[in-house]
Amino acid sequence: MQHQYYNGYHYYYITGVPVKQDHNYHGMWKYNVPIDSSGKWELLGKLSSDTISEALDSGRYVMLDPWWDSDWDYYKICHISNPRLDYQIELIVDNSSNGGDVNCNNHAQSDFDDIRFLRTDNSTELDYWCETYTADTQATFWINNSYNDSEILMYYGNNAVSTTGNGTNTFYMWDDFDNGYNDNDAPKSSRYWNVIGKDGSDVCNIDS
Repeated sequence: MQHQYYNGYHYYYITGVPVKQDHNYHGMWKYNVPIDSSGKWELLGKLSSDTISEALDSGRYVMLDPWWDSDWDYYKICHISNPRLDYQIELIVDNSSNGGDVNCNNHAQSDFDDIRFLRTDNSTELDYWCETYTADTQATFWINNSYNDSEILMYYGNNAVSTTGNGTNTFYMWDDFDNGYNDNDAPKSSRYWNVIGKDGSDVCNIDS
């Protein structure tokens, strides 16, 4: 096995392995992980004629079962029917039965705080907001699908994290109409909606 360090990452690779189109191959590799460590590993294949740097710079490589973060134990692929550009999508996540759009099979936190959404590149996180949940049962999420993807990844199975959901980043206009406000609310400067007439004058203020 050979080693190369490039752009801040370590790459370990083997050469001389012939691969033919439309054939299935099985392999196994092992590595030792230090106790209490975390991180991300990726397995990729490239052309034998390319060096590591040439393959990465040109994009001439194929990812094989990458994983976003080893602190999360599970992920599922969510298929989106008829995606609409720049529209938020609703996803019902179940944790206890076969209901909802996707099921975590009791591996998510009871409050669903460990749910994360990513693009299929296993790198780009998607903004989301949890509208409501019933503990250990089901939650309703809204996801900012600004990339218009027909498939996204949902990671879960990490008991040590809190939610990163943010309504402001998920929706173009956001207000949860709670009393007071916090960093996830907008507008930040007040808790009123100003209704403006066609002539530009204020019609009324709605206290949220």
